[in-house]
Amino acid sequence: RQLAEAPPTPFEQPIVVVHGRGVATWLQQYLAEQLGVCAQIEFLFPGNFVARLFGAQALAHGEPMPRLQQREQWFWAAMAVLDDLAAGESEGSVFAPLHAYLDRAGATSAGAWQCGLAQRIAAVFDQYATFRPDWVLDWDRGGDVGPGGKALSPNQRWQAELWRRIVGSDHGHVAAQLQRFGAWRQTDPDGFTKGVRAVVSERVFLFGLTSLPPSYLRVMANAAHAVPTGAMLVSPSNQFWTDAPRRRK
Repeated sequence: RQLAEAPPTPFEQPIVVVHGRGVATWLQQYLAEQLGVCAQIEFLFPGNFVARLFGAQALAHGEPMPRLQQREQWFWAAMAVLDDLAAGESEGSVFAPLHAYLDRAGATSAGAWQCGLAQRIAAVFDQYATFRPDWVLDWDRGGDVGPGGKALSPNQRWQAELWRRIVGSDHGHVAAQLQRFGAWRQTDPDGFTKGVRAVVSERVFLFGLTSLPPSYLRVMANAAHAVPTGAMLVSPSNQFWTDAPRRRK
């Protein structure tokens, strides 16, 4: 309805954030049926949209474009650390649990176990950066915070140390970018608005997003201060759902 009442100009490209390509295709067909044509609308996945917003800050400050997905890079970094463990790094170190795990593999399957472990570590760290930004930001500062804000148990502290070895001084992961993005809006609101509008159209629609990482949601909420953003949410009724009587009543 908003597009019908206020169609975009030839120089405007509204952004619609969707969860999947199938939803984007269905929505294109629906809009074409309702409006006669569907053109000049950009469909993005949540991760791509967040990456573009982070890129706005990089462009505004003349920095390299950040990357959200770093699993492959972290996989090879984890492999290098595991190579050191396999070569005999002290079993009494913080990495003793990893050393014990690799020792159980045996000579014939050590390589496969090491590769599988590195893949798992890279995937979990990628999830940590997105869903547990407070943990990894504390690890960047040398801490070892874990679930519930408490310190990691002794047999889990290898995660914080391994994170620091893998990430090193390159704090371009999602959690760090999220922190910088929020600080940018607070410290330079005019520059923030100008920077976001340089990479995002005049209108953004979040369509049918049933779930989002809290970190992504905070980024989008910050961006909404610069660009009008509407959320089209899935609802089982066209009435105000909170007013529905409960089954117990």
